[in-house]
Amino acid sequence: YSLVPAALVPFLGAALQVAWSHWLLSTPNLALSPGDRLSQCPACGSPAMAGVIRHRGKHNGLRYLVCSLCACEWHVVRVKCVYCEQSKGLEYLSLEDDRHAANQAPLRAEVCPGCNSYLKLLYLENDADAEALSADLSSLMLDMRLTQDGYQRLAPNLLLAPGDE
Repeated sequence: YSLVPAALVPFLGAALQVAWSHWLLSTPNLALSPGDRLSQCPACGSPAMAGVIRHRGKHNGLRYLVCSLCACEWHVVRVKCVYCEQSKGLEYLSLEDDRHAANQAPLRAEVCPGCNSYLKLLYLENDADAEALSADLSSLMLDMRLTQDGYQRLAPNLLLAPGDE
């Protein structure tokens, strides 16, 4: 990020996402293999931007991570930090709003005290029409709160220009 003017970051991020998504969809018989870490995309190797908790059919209750670059989704077990792989002490934090109580919010952050990181999770049972990329962008207040609490986000949203500390 530091090598690119902040005003260009969202445009470059969008262009990269379109190019990689097109490549992924147009590659026949693409062999996906698990990455070295749970948070690593099996298609392009980029980090997960967020997670989605499905709510229908055989996928009900399963967590899928969403790639920050190619938008590929892959299954990862729930209640496990995707960065340090521990499950002890995980918390789920959100901001209360006019439509949802904090524990019923469609977007919550899985916070890991072991590695001081967080990953946003989108619960489709609470908002079936939600989409991870836009939900992530619309929850910057949650990012600010978690940063103030000492947690760090380890994967980017390529449509978000980073600010100064």
